[in-house]
Order: sequence, then C-alpha cells, then structure tokens
Amino acid sequence: MVNIQLVKIGKKLTSMKTCKKCGEVKPLTDFHKAKGCKDGTRHTCKRCHYASNLKWKKTNISKFRYQQRSSYLKRKYGVTMEWYENKLEEQKEVCAICSCDSSGLRGKDDMFCVDHCHTTGQPRALLCHKCNAGIGMLKDNPILVARAWTYLKQHQH
Repeated sequence: MVNIQLVKIGKKLTSMKTCKKCGEVKPLTDFHKAKGCKDGTRHTCKRCHYASNLKWKKTNISKFRYQQRSSYLKRKYGVTMEWYENKLEEQKEVCAICSCDSSGLRGKDDMFCVDHCHTTGQPRALLCHKCNAGIGMLKDNPILVARAWTYLKQHQH
C-alpha cells in the first residue's frame, strides 16, 4: 500500500509521505527517488537516510574506503581493484620509479597513484605521489625527462 497523502500548503496541493524511520510526515521532495519502490521514493526521508549512511561509514571505514577507491579506479582509469592489486604484486609493492614502499605514501588510504597515458588513457604502472607529480610536471615527455636527467648529472656535487 502506497502511503502518500495530498496536503494543501498555502494555495497548492503537496504530496506528503511518512518516513518509516523518524515517523514524520514530509513532502515527497524530502525522499530520494527509488525505482524499486511502489511510490517511486525511498521509505526513509533524506535526513534519516543520510544519518544511516553516516553511521554505516563510521562503523565500516575500511570497507567504505575500499568501495570508494574501487569506484574511483573504475570511473577514472577503467581498471578494477583486482588490476590494482595484481599490478602492486607485479611491482613487488613498490613505486615503479623510485621503489619506495607504501609506508611513505600520503593520504588516508596509503595507495599508489595509477600512472596512465594522457593521450590514450591506458594505465601504465603504480607510482608514489612524488614520482607521479614529477613526471606530470615534466608533461610525461621523455625528452624533458632526459633533459632533466642531463641537467642533474651536470650539476651534481
């Protein structure tokens, strides 16, 4: 049974629904859309849904971060966490350039950056943040990298 009521607010009729969690009667705009529900909206209001999600995130922080990282890798680079983990194992869990391990990484998730070709979008390897930024600053250009290497060799003490 769909639990929607029409209520007159001012001069217009507004569709209202009772939240299953807090019991408050609220406008349908206070409920997220859900195709699977009979009335097309969630059973809980946005505020209760948000509070429930926040509670889950706090009690499942590792799982939440894994899901976020997995989603990001798929969306940004078209790779899976399985690809990432296989690449990490292939690289013996170190940066492909400087060979540092994950203990020197910054950020909440302590994960390597996925280096990729900016022309094709194809992922190449896993790099620490410093190496990823370094080759990015050199525009992924092998000639600039070679010039930088030559410069450093000429000016080493």
